[in-house]
Amino acid sequence: MEFFFPEIYREVDFSTGFRTLNPELRGGKVVDSLKVADLLFEVSLKNGEERIIIVHVEVQGYPQKEFAKRMFTYYYRVLDSYEKDVVSLAVLTDRNPNFKPSKYEFRLDGFRVLMEFPVVKLLEYKGREKELERSENPFALITLAWLRSGLEVDRRLEEKERLFKEIAKLWLRRGWNKEKLRKLVIFIDRVMRLPEELEKKLKLKMREEVSEMARMLSPLF
Repeated sequence: MEFFFPEIYREVDFSTGFRTLNPELRGGKVVDSLKVADLLFEVSLKNGEERIIIVHVEVQGYPQKEFAKRMFTYYYRVLDSYEKDVVSLAVLTDRNPNFKPSKYEFRLDGFRVLMEFPVVKLLEYKGREKELERSENPFALITLAWLRSGLEVDRRLEEKERLFKEIAKLWLRRGWNKEKLRKLVIFIDRVMRLPEELEKKLKLKMREEVSEMARMLSPLF
């Protein structure tokens, strides 16, 4: 939220905590037997009211003609399920510069439905690499690695390995808990997919290297 949607982040009162409505990052909250929303959080706002909203974050990895309609469908199903106001956000991780839906609209005669939603597209961070390198937010590192990975499998493997090492160092130095690290790893997996065999080799190698880094860095922190 802080990195991708800073305006909305500033509206949320994180001092009161938040409640995850979906069981885990990968699975998402089942809205019905057919529709699954990626991330659902219940939060309070800073506007002085005791107002609780649900933040719905959708991560989309490929262009989809019906994406805006799907966002609208998720919105009204979540609204109906929880009976609370909903804010829907989208993170696009595809590489098509022409795909950036930000609204769903339907109209006929005097009838009109319009839903607009904030959209972040990782591809649009291209040219901001220096800014990403300076940021201490781990999602800046993830975005930077995604930009550098290109389309070649070997390059994606190299950048994903480098990213895992950087995240592991941050985890060790900042004392993050394992749950935070697990969720970051899941997000990285979703935006930087590799063939299954390469994924297995990378995970095995990283387990060994993280263990070694923990042993080397422990006397310093």
